[in-house]
Amino acid sequence: MRLAGRIGIQVLALLLGAVAGYSEGSSPSVTSNDATSVASTSAVLNGTMTPGNSSVGVWFEWGATTALGTRTEPKIYPAGTASTASTFVASIRNLQPHSTYYFRAVLYVAVAGAGTINGDIKTFTTSDAAVASPLTVTTTDATAIISSSATLNGKITAGSSAFGAWFEYGTSSSLGARTDVQTFGESTTNVNLTQTLKSLHPKTTYYFRAVGYRSGGTVLGEILSFTTPADTAGTPSLGVLTGEASAVSSASAELRGLINPGGAAATAWFEWGSSTSSLANQTTAQTFDGSEARYFSFSLSNLQPNTQYYFRAAGQTSSGPVHGDVKTFTTKRVPSTTPETTEVETGKIKTGYLIITPDGTSAAPTVTFTYGSVSHGAVQSQAGVIPTTMATDASMFVEVIPSISRNFAVAITNPGNTVNAVTLTLRDENGFVLGSPTNVSIPAHYEVAKFVNELFGADVIATGLRGSLRMQSAAPFSVTGLRFNGAAFSTLPIAVTSGVPGVPSTTLVAGTEANSPAAGTVGGANAVIIPAFAIAGGWATQVAMVNNTNASLVGRIDVFDTSGNPMPVKMNGETRSTFTYSIPVGGTFVLSPRDSNGQSPL
Repeated sequence: MRLAGRIGIQVLALLLGAVAGYSEGSSPSVTSNDATSVASTSAVLNGTMTPGNSSVGVWFEWGATTALGTRTEPKIYPAGTASTASTFVASIRNLQPHSTYYFRAVLYVAVAGAGTINGDIKTFTTSDAAVASPLTVTTTDATAIISSSATLNGKITAGSSAFGAWFEYGTSSSLGARTDVQTFGESTTNVNLTQTLKSLHPKTTYYFRAVGYRSGGTVLGEILSFTTPADTAGTPSLGVLTGEASAVSSASAELRGLINPGGAAATAWFEWGSSTSSLANQTTAQTFDGSEARYFSFSLSNLQPNTQYYFRAAGQTSSGPVHGDVKTFTTKRVPSTTPETTEVETGKIKTGYLIITPDGTSAAPTVTFTYGSVSHGAVQSQAGVIPTTMATDASMFVEVIPSISRNFAVAITNPGNTVNAVTLTLRDENGFVLGSPTNVSIPAHYEVAKFVNELFGADVIATGLRGSLRMQSAAPFSVTGLRFNGAAFSTLPIAVTSGVPGVPSTTLVAGTEANSPAAGTVGGANAVIIPAFAIAGGWATQVAMVNNTNASLVGRIDVFDTSGNPMPVKMNGETRSTFTYSIPVGGTFVLSPRDSNGQSPL
């Protein structure tokens, strides 16, 4: 016999004997009840047992014949836990559709000479396997047609299987545009699909069809057409269409659109960004008048290589704004070019820190961080670091030799909402404390960056020292170490003794400039913080993130100055303090200053 639980009668007897004694009072019994919840591949077996004040075990034996052959996991009832008749159940799965199965309830009594008691054998028959009805799609006539809009219609018949549906449309039978996808669950069988198109042109013929999709493929409806009428006299109607991007390179692209002012003065522009939810960038507005449609365009520059961008045309009259459909383009990969002088080599250096915040349903990416000094387009010195968790206790190696300009610096960030007091203790190679420990009070959301000789003074450093710097606090902080030899520098590994995952959360209010910052919550359990961000004045910083998970990763990157204020910086061709990312499985996202060819100086 094949037993599901692999527990023999002898083993079961030992288990029952271990849980309680027994009494030879009323007689134990077991009854097989009808199966319930019978589907095509599963069922629930039911039974009733009376333990008779004894320790008992119960299960079901079942199979495709009266020989049964398979057993469910035993359930044990110690003496006294069920003094009256009690029901028990077991679910069985992986059955064959439209098949008859046999089963019975079984009770084992831990009383010498009692043994096993079998209920009557009963049967049940599984239902037929569900067969998905064919997906049928019918395009029906457009309705509510006016000079600038129309409602598309269709019918979908899908049986009991989940599906998605949308419309494809355009000014020729090749179509080329589509509406948003609508999804429907398994309980939906018949759908009247509708979608209203806006920003259409007067006296123009449009073609469209309904489309359905579910596992197994796409089903297309018949292509129908409609023609918009002329504008009602005296009522200007603004129409805007988004065209395809052209002249796409690794760092630039030309956006194209079509506007019909409808007889009134109008302005037109493009809205664009790195996601459909963040079209926060707007090109310079252009002015149009008259009743004829006209093409317009705008060239974008300083884009990130090998990146998908979203954009749409927009227009406005005195009646209000009108938007075209959102379209996309992907910049080309970085070409091999000679490094160029970039904006990071000019101006005053900006320093601070940044926080990477995954969306609520997204995991955190794998992050690396690189600093570099740049001159005439060439890197003079650079160093990378893998961010560590926040800490309440951390340490790093230090070596200060003033005569050769060798010094160590530490950047400590407090992203919390209260003041953080960090105690710094300096020791030599033998472990002896040098001078007195220094207490650094860091206000909420502030960052403090200092050289070791600034923290402890010339009387402690003297002609030089080699040892360690330990940082301790009751509240978590983030820290990065930097090592300097004259103008050359490198990052320094931080040893975290007591780590604290995540970053304290902070809610940001949208700034007056787009995405400087974007409204929302920064930080959280999966967030990553990186101190000592630096850009301009000959310094560049690069953040590289890799998706090593099995799902796309999305989130935001926020840059702050040393006082905790959102700090707009020019990275990936956009000036803002909040950047967004979307990384496909196995993909990479790089945030960095760029030259005119789209290359990072690092």
